[in-house]
Amino acid sequence: MQYQLTKIVVMIVAMIQIKLFTRLHTYNENLKQGLYGGEIMKNKRLLLLLKICMFTGMGLITLGLYFHLFNDTIETMGIRGILISAACVAVGMILSIPTKMVLTFILVNREIKHDLKVKQLRSKRQRTKA
Repeated sequence: MQYQLTKIVVMIVAMIQIKLFTRLHTYNENLKQGLYGGEIMKNKRLLLLLKICMFTGMGLITLGLYFHLFNDTIETMGIRGILISAACVAVGMILSIPTKMVLTFILVNREIKHDLKVKQLRSKRQRTKA
């Protein structure tokens, strides 16, 4: 029963992260093409959601480590205590997966902004030469 519940939770989290990643990918493609529109606010919320997910995951990992290393109650619980601390760490690792997506998103945005600045400088130089 516990195994099936864990499997369902992992599948739901994976589906949510896939959906978030595809939305970020389409946003990056629109940004490259210069289509800013009203999507920026939606994607700021999406980035905020990813950051919340990421920090919650890191917090759960820290909580699991605290349980495992310093909490006497978990130690006296035996195997159940080990399962609780391991579950905290496992769910935390699953939730911290968006770290890579957030970093990729930030780096792609920087690259796009840099490319736009370079294009603007080139066009200014060409105008001054002509």
